[in-house]
Amino acid sequence: MAKLDRKILFLLMIIFSMTSYANINSDFEKYKQNQMESYIDYREDIEKRFKEYVSNIEKEWRKVEVPNSDRWIEYGKDYKERTTIDYKNEEMKIEIIVPKNLSDKAAREKIERNIKNILTQNVFEASKRNPYLSKDETIKSNERLVGDIYNVNSSSVNKKAKDITTNAKLSRKRAKNNDEQVVEVTIPFPKDGILVKARRYKDDVRKRAKEYKIDESLIFAIIHSESAYNPMARSHVPAYGLMQIVPTSAGKAVTRRLYGKERLLTPEYLYNGSKNIQAGTNYLNLLYYYYFDKVKDPISRKYCTIAAYNTGAGNVARAFTKKTKIRPAVEIINNLSSREVYDRLLKNLPYNETKGYLKKVSTRDVYYKKREKHI
Repeated sequence: MAKLDRKILFLLMIIFSMTSYANINSDFEKYKQNQMESYIDYREDIEKRFKEYVSNIEKEWRKVEVPNSDRWIEYGKDYKERTTIDYKNEEMKIEIIVPKNLSDKAAREKIERNIKNILTQNVFEASKRNPYLSKDETIKSNERLVGDIYNVNSSSVNKKAKDITTNAKLSRKRAKNNDEQVVEVTIPFPKDGILVKARRYKDDVRKRAKEYKIDESLIFAIIHSESAYNPMARSHVPAYGLMQIVPTSAGKAVTRRLYGKERLLTPEYLYNGSKNIQAGTNYLNLLYYYYFDKVKDPISRKYCTIAAYNTGAGNVARAFTKKTKIRPAVEIINNLSSREVYDRLLKNLPYNETKGYLKKVSTRDVYYKKREKHI
């Protein structure tokens, strides 16, 4: 009787375990489904807001300009003033729509006010003021959009704004409405101004470089190429933050490693510079040490990792075998020099964007290696 009881107990334990596992698995699937549904709702809300935003721009401007991964754009409340911070090309542009007969002096006063505003504005303020960002995209950061690059503080901003305005060359061009003109000034960043942004993140980069065994210079090169350190970086994909993480692709791969299960990383999470660098470097580690771990030459492996960060490991394999399986591609790669691997990627990668990306990141990797002591 005791043996029978033990057998029954054992069977009950197995049944309970299987039922518990099924319930856990079912709960996790429901969790993933709820996350995806929330993400779809969020995307639809953003698209609706964005259409209204573009419609308001079109009423005033001949050409619609909107923020992207390496450029922040802000409009005034009446959409007649536009400030662009072009992190990629390292310059600011102020444009204002004014009556045709407005004097240069009056135009400069308006421009000076806009310059002062953008030099003092931080990321949190900018994200709250943008009409098409949702509450989930409010970025809790006191990093200044561009004031740090121009090295201004509350006591020096008035003088700096006045000096910039006085020395700027005004240009006038046709506005959408016939009785108006667009007055414009372009202001270049100070020399090596972009390195000011890089320094802000150096501790995070060094920490994750050590943790994930990725060169610091490569992390900086990826950030520079993905967002040019734009703290508001968001592409149409959408990808978010400094290293432009896509929640539904790279983001999922990263969360499996960080949290043991897939989850959709929120915009709020990815706009956090520290978390974004962790996620992006984790993904570089996945590419370098998992997908391309059998590539013997470290330089060849780096080239494959760079290209895969932009287009995925399967498309890198296609450059060598015309198929997405990685192992056959690795066999070919291991019979080529690193220079031959680089040339083959530039010739055969399926997208021109990725070819340009490989060039940019490889060049910037060298740039940051030379400047590691200055960051």
